[in-house]
Amino acid sequence: MTAPQNLPAGSSVQLGLPSFPPAFDFVGRLRRAVAADPAVAAAYVISIAVQEPDSDGFAPPTDLIGLDLIGASTAPEPVIQRIGGAVADVAPPGAELSVAVLSASACWTALRAVAPVGAGGEVEILAAGCATDPSVVPRFVDALLAATVFLPAVGEPGDDSAEPAAPRVVEPGDRVEYPVISVDGRDTIAVFSSWWALLHADPPYTEQLEVPASQLLANWPDGVALALDLGTQHALQIPAADAERLRETLGDG
Repeated sequence: MTAPQNLPAGSSVQLGLPSFPPAFDFVGRLRRAVAADPAVAAAYVISIAVQEPDSDGFAPPTDLIGLDLIGASTAPEPVIQRIGGAVADVAPPGAELSVAVLSASACWTALRAVAPVGAGGEVEILAAGCATDPSVVPRFVDALLAATVFLPAVGEPGDDSAEPAAPRVVEPGDRVEYPVISVDGRDTIAVFSSWWALLHADPPYTEQLEVPASQLLANWPDGVALALDLGTQHALQIPAADAERLRETLGDG
């Protein structure tokens, strides 16, 4: 890890993919650090190239953990130290990796380039664990059913140049049509553990929704699988039969 990034006022930046493929252990450590830190909404492992004022061009890019903080009044230095310290011993060897707080516009740019890390909290942590440890599955199911999830709604294509409005909360009794897509040849509804993960997926729909997972699954359609956090390292697919069993369990409760 290198010193935190401090950019001179008036600098221009370019954000993109990091120079290294983020390893599972590194992302897992960062995910847990973000989920445990009440000041951080999400983290992004990206590259950053900086053009300082009066410079003729951009400096060579370096790697960065960019933080999206909750609340503009949060003092950034302690948060940077906490997150940097949490991942220092699993950082890629030889990478000039630093930590910085991103502006709102930089967060939006980063979200288009890379998947958010940690925004989905316990659901994201346990979804990642399911891939290597089947014993985690019951805890994942409990966390999912207790969580609020995010989905797009069927509608007209949105304006790619505009930042989306906050998701609308679905109330019991609302009539909503969720888009059914094909994943590995199976009818699937994409569900996201955070609004950040949904925005990274960039679905072409004007309306995005927030709904308790238990309410969503209690009305789950027959023959449709559930894909959690498509486009992320911890993406998880729940077959249609398992989603239907969850629906039946909720109906019995």
